[in-house]
Amino acid sequence: MRNAKSDLALCAKATPGPWMVAIDGNGNIRGVMPDPEVVHDGEIFFVHNTSRTNLENDCRFAVQARTALPYWINLAVAAENRLAKLTAELYERDLAMQNEMEALGCADDRAERLEQALEEACVLITNHVNAYGTGMDLPMDLLANSRKPEAWKKYFMLEADQ
Repeated sequence: MRNAKSDLALCAKATPGPWMVAIDGNGNIRGVMPDPEVVHDGEIFFVHNTSRTNLENDCRFAVQARTALPYWINLAVAAENRLAKLTAELYERDLAMQNEMEALGCADDRAERLEQALEEACVLITNHVNAYGTGMDLPMDLLANSRKPEAWKKYFMLEADQ
């Protein structure tokens, strides 16, 4: 496994880049040199003509870059793929949550309409009981509160439990 700190230290010791392949007038590769389009304290030099220290550092860098570059690129690609997967999962969860919220909103709306219908039914039942009687043995507290949906809910819940 590679060590990012070590690889970055290696980069810092090498001749600043970007680099380019140096080709002589006959088309022969002569070495590597900093890109002449980039200013390096005004000097342009071939890596193999630099000081012995820089040459050694540059060579170590080039050797390590052969394995480090693919390693870090593969790691970055894997991280990008993982990020894309997590982003897609997050999007799916967000969509599911939105659907749940809409469903809950619909359920709340339906519950509210049922509550209104129950209130209207209570009024109709009370009017009917007052006009015709019940033909049933209803508790007095229910009859006294027959316009209140809570009284009917309590009555029917008790009946259901028995």
